[in-house]
Amino acid sequence: EKRKIPKKSLEEFSCSWTISNFSFADDENGASLTSSTFSDASGRLKWALQLYPNGVDSVQEGYVSCFAVLVSAPEAGVRACARLVLLNAEGQEAKVIGERVFLHLSALICIDFIDDRNDVLDDASGLLQDDKLTLTCKVSITGCLISTAQVKEPDSSLAFELGELWEESLLTDCTLCVAGQEFKAHKSILAGNTSSTTSSNKHTHNRVEIKEMEPDVLKEILTYIYSGKAPNIRQMAAKLLAAADMVAPTLTHY
Repeated sequence: EKRKIPKKSLEEFSCSWTISNFSFADDENGASLTSSTFSDASGRLKWALQLYPNGVDSVQEGYVSCFAVLVSAPEAGVRACARLVLLNAEGQEAKVIGERVFLHLSALICIDFIDDRNDVLDDASGLLQDDKLTLTCKVSITGCLISTAQVKEPDSSLAFELGELWEESLLTDCTLCVAGQEFKAHKSILAGNTSSTTSSNKHTHNRVEIKEMEPDVLKEILTYIYSGKAPNIRQMAAKLLAAADMVAPTLTHY
């Protein structure tokens, strides 16, 4: 389904994905299912849906989670809003999984927990019809694609210097701890890149203990904060998105 619309959105397109024999889907933690791709009218933007029947990782085990994947886009990137919806057996909207605006070259978006896996499988939930689970995704293009010729390349010296501070642990004033590993960091840099508060992690004055996260995931997040680069984003994207909302409130403690 594709149609041009005025004003706020330049174009909308959507897809519907039905997963047959859902109860027999691979329930190994971290295993996923991927839909066929769908695209805008030009075919330049291609998307797919990805669903984890039993969670992205051990932290989310026991939950069904889903997100949209931007499979391909022009090099300049795209500004859009994606809306994921879970339908009930009658084809009506049962739950809006996620709706987010983003600007990215190639990324995963809208990750969220759909529900406890056992609840989804329960006949009383009304989510399955003949053991079929149906999701829809609507993507709205909200901004024009920008030609790379129009964009001035930013000065990379600052990013290099910040990256060096992180890699060499220079002049650090706080420590982030996860699963027995410690990462030295800088309060001002962390606070400048996050917002909100939470009580899910334990704080002391210069030390933060982060629960339910893998060390390599935190390292990738910190690498991105300091350098603007995420070298392992394609391999770790699902885990990074799942961790982003959890770690941001912790870093804002500073």
